[in-house]
Amino acid sequence: MGLSRLFSRPDNKNTTRTNRRVLGFDSLEDRLVMTVSLNTITPPPVLIGKHTYIPLEATDTNGLPVTFSATTTNSNIQANIITSGRTLVLNVTGKDASGNTFTGDLVLKLFEDKAPKTTARFIQLVNSGFYNGLNFHRIVSGFVAQGGDPLGDGTGGSGTNFDDEFNSSLTFNSFGLLAMANAGDDDNDSQFFITDTASTASFPQHLNFNHNIFGQIVDGLDIFQKIMGTPVTGSTPNTEVNINSATVVNTNKYAILDLSSTGNFTGSASVSVTVKNSKNETAKQTGTVTVQQDSVSNTLTNDRAYLNAIVDRQTPTDTDISFTVTGTDLDNNNLTFVVRKDDFSELTAADNVTVTVTKINNNSATILIQPKAGFTGLVNLKIGVSDVTGSTQQTDYDTQNFNLLVTDAPLSPTNVKIATGTTVVADTTVSSDTPTIEITAPTGQTVKVLLNGTQVGTATESTTPGTYKYTFAANKLLPGANTVTTLTSDGTTDSLPSAALTINFAPSMQQVYVVPGAAGEQVSLRFDFLAATAAFKNELGLFVVDDLAGKVNGVAPSASNYWSQVASSGSRQVIFSFLPGGSRATKTITLTAGTKIAFYLSVNSAFTASKPNQIFSTLKATNKDNIFHAENYTDRTGNRAVYGFEDKFGGGDRDFDDMVFSIRKNTTNPAVGALAVDLASAGTNVKTSFAMLPTLNSRYRAITGEIGIFQVLDALGTIAAPTAADPNRTLKPGDAGYAQAALSQLSKQVLFTKGDVPAETTRSVNMAAGSFFGVYFVPKGTAATFLTSNPGNNLTAGATNAYFSFAAANPDGGKEHMRSYGANAAPRTQTGLFPVANDPVRIHMMGKPNGTTNNFSDFILTYSQSV
Repeated sequence: MGLSRLFSRPDNKNTTRTNRRVLGFDSLEDRLVMTVSLNTITPPPVLIGKHTYIPLEATDTNGLPVTFSATTTNSNIQANIITSGRTLVLNVTGKDASGNTFTGDLVLKLFEDKAPKTTARFIQLVNSGFYNGLNFHRIVSGFVAQGGDPLGDGTGGSGTNFDDEFNSSLTFNSFGLLAMANAGDDDNDSQFFITDTASTASFPQHLNFNHNIFGQIVDGLDIFQKIMGTPVTGSTPNTEVNINSATVVNTNKYAILDLSSTGNFTGSASVSVTVKNSKNETAKQTGTVTVQQDSVSNTLTNDRAYLNAIVDRQTPTDTDISFTVTGTDLDNNNLTFVVRKDDFSELTAADNVTVTVTKINNNSATILIQPKAGFTGLVNLKIGVSDVTGSTQQTDYDTQNFNLLVTDAPLSPTNVKIATGTTVVADTTVSSDTPTIEITAPTGQTVKVLLNGTQVGTATESTTPGTYKYTFAANKLLPGANTVTTLTSDGTTDSLPSAALTINFAPSMQQVYVVPGAAGEQVSLRFDFLAATAAFKNELGLFVVDDLAGKVNGVAPSASNYWSQVASSGSRQVIFSFLPGGSRATKTITLTAGTKIAFYLSVNSAFTASKPNQIFSTLKATNKDNIFHAENYTDRTGNRAVYGFEDKFGGGDRDFDDMVFSIRKNTTNPAVGALAVDLASAGTNVKTSFAMLPTLNSRYRAITGEIGIFQVLDALGTIAAPTAADPNRTLKPGDAGYAQAALSQLSKQVLFTKGDVPAETTRSVNMAAGSFFGVYFVPKGTAATFLTSNPGNNLTAGATNAYFSFAAANPDGGKEHMRSYGANAAPRTQTGLFPVANDPVRIHMMGKPNGTTNNFSDFILTYSQSV
């Protein structure tokens, strides 16, 4: 969850407030002291044609979120800020040059936008715990520190190699760069190195485009210098420098200043960086940047040329294939493109193909491959590019392996993706169960579509030759991951399947709940009664609907005969009832996975189809006042949900606590204290928005404490809390030290703090889909004062306490202090106007120890998602 801050202060002109402030004097103790600061900027030289990166670290002692900006005094020098990308924290222990033991964090910003495949693989290894307990096995002062080898001698790895991923803006002319170690082209595995920041005399530019750069040190330089000062024999440390733990966190505390120049400009200018917190307080640092000639490119040696990404291909028997390849060379040298055998030797007649390479321009060439007559099978080739004229040595070439399949079967589709224009929130995540996919395949073919291994239909070729489209029928996709493959057929023979596309069906659940589970599975759903603060005695029930629109037997929810259709469908079941003989206990109902259900509330009577004015449902169109009478919190991929109803015509007091219940699969954990970022495919950035709303009790009273969020590993609220003695230590809510560890994380983010006034204004955070976070509330103080004065979260008179969305973590015996729905909530004229896909979560806060349900009235925090 990349917590990059994107919000601004409330626009008071557009907000109506009652008795917000009284004219008078503010007391001194209520003033917020400006505490935002920024590290000193000392840019190294910017080289013509290359980018220089300078780490930025902002500090706000109140924990307020910050934003960065940069300017220069010369238009020939560009200054940009890189805030995207998560942060890697390596906790290390070793002995420095004096033999003293040190332990500390080495913090690096990851270039997720510039090296997405490399960072994704590295993060996967980090999250699996691969690096915990490994060491830096190679240290060369003034050059690199290298680690990530489970064998500890430079020969080991994870066993899974991946290809090089170069970016023309990433070269070795900045301090403290993180890069992959390898033994040759496309030989990356788990080993990495960090360039030594202790020397500015020469950058290791001979490594350019030989090693993937994917991050930079932003904090812990003192720890890195101690690593580099470790006594060695040759390059082997005399005492181990251990990686106690490796974690990826989300914080907006760090950024990168990206400096570059235009044309052949040389000279100097001033660069200024400003950091601003959410109170509009700023800090500024200025430095001098000099642009000079690149000695590597101009006098010493050329930067290596590299080949841009290529893909494997296939062709029918006796059919030639032609495609274009491109290369990149920062020095604009004349490039040579070659195609060789897998061992880089010359092709011969025995290799079953003839290859012709024709230059198009200096940076591209056409590759024509002609298979031998009658040949079928797989041909393994290597394509290379070099700026060394006439060389036949593989070391002078950047190469990529290339596979050509020559087949007498129909050709497989080459690409399957979500079609443009469908209701999707990311490449592979949909909120509708009827998405359209787009398939690239030879024209005039029969293209079959398989869902989870079973054919569900045939795609239709569009007006664009070779492009096919298929729309899934309703009720085919199941909540969670669905595997889609396609193949072509000539009527007698099928091709090989295409690469699989994973479609993650994450329905909104606001109006229709989709039963989780595998195809055909009978799922036991548990319904738990949570609250009913109402004068009426109501009946709550469910009924099965045809689709996500809520139709029953083809009849739309807006139809006058809708409730009679529900009554005659036979699918209606009572869940809880406050009528004579009714029940409000836990209830279990079994339904088939994929079944779509809606919920109804029959007001002050049992369900009667002839009295539609007494029935409200989760389907807005059924409600005679045409407003939403139910709101929910849902984990859309796990299908855990909490629903709250309003039972009065016109919406009543809009607190949605007249009937509150939860629903979950019996085998899933009931915890709902963690909030999920689930609107897109895992790892995709999602914009999450938070607002602090007034309650009837708080009105527009300014907050005196602090509300924020912190990263957790799962829905249970587990946090990573490594120590030198136990680098794999984790804590769950209720464990000793949980509160202190949770609020000490780099990923902790303050949303609202002292002086902030509830308003319909959002504060936005970029988070990674697939992540989880918890919410904390310090009603009298800040996280900083809590950590200083009461880190054990002891409930004593006058203590600064922290309360969490995980009840077990709270100091008053595990009592709940945050709930999705509660008494005395604020009127909400916007209810139901949010896009359905956003599923806004409304969390009511209670800062009073040992309070009751009537005390959930301090503040309301809302959370929604968008892309």
